[in-house]
Amino acid sequence: MTDSDSSDCDLLVQALPVPDMESDEPPDIQKAMASPEEYIRLVRYEAASYPSVLHAPIDAADVCPSPLTTNNNASVSPTFISNAYDELLTTFVDLVQEYRALKSLVTEDGKQPLSSDALENPNLLDQPPTFRWIAHLSRPELFAVLELVTSKCTKKRWKSSMAVWILSLMMALEPPLHPDIHHLLRTIARRCRKLKNELGSDKKSSEDDLFFGLCPILVARNFGQLDLLESP
Repeated sequence: MTDSDSSDCDLLVQALPVPDMESDEPPDIQKAMASPEEYIRLVRYEAASYPSVLHAPIDAADVCPSPLTTNNNASVSPTFISNAYDELLTTFVDLVQEYRALKSLVTEDGKQPLSSDALENPNLLDQPPTFRWIAHLSRPELFAVLELVTSKCTKKRWKSSMAVWILSLMMALEPPLHPDIHHLLRTIARRCRKLKNELGSDKKSSEDDLFFGLCPILVARNFGQLDLLESP
């Protein structure tokens, strides 16, 4: 470990003071979801494994850097990156800026709290969301909808309209993001990569296939999860 990496770990320990791990074994994920201390151990373990996560680019101008390696020199498979994806990444960054500019013009007229009944509606994700509907969501409501979408990113429950939902929710997320948001985004990215391989050509459109390949790159580049670009 370099001096730089060591100082980063020391800083992380100061920011998140918990007892040292008893071994080098990965923390138990189930325990991490139920205990704050175990969750922090898991975060520290992943951060130590992938130092580049601590240095993720957040400037819009740096969202699509040309080198295909992370800061810890981990190799990245060329199959995850293409010129088409780079163009889509740039377009996404532009859309985020446009969304934030337009959101400031949206009035509170007609705004209603997101109800549990709405989240439990089995048809909620059948149609893409409207701009106003997304713009009216509070941070907790955004989290609730993102959690719902994450739960449906499976072979049996996937719908093509969900790609628009995921992109819309990603555009609406504003820093600072809670660690649970990063956890959901990483879960979505991994499940999309899995769906790309699991769904047959008769069960996914060409748009689905493109999105399944793009989603992990979006999460990696735009939300500082660069280890997702490593070959599985």
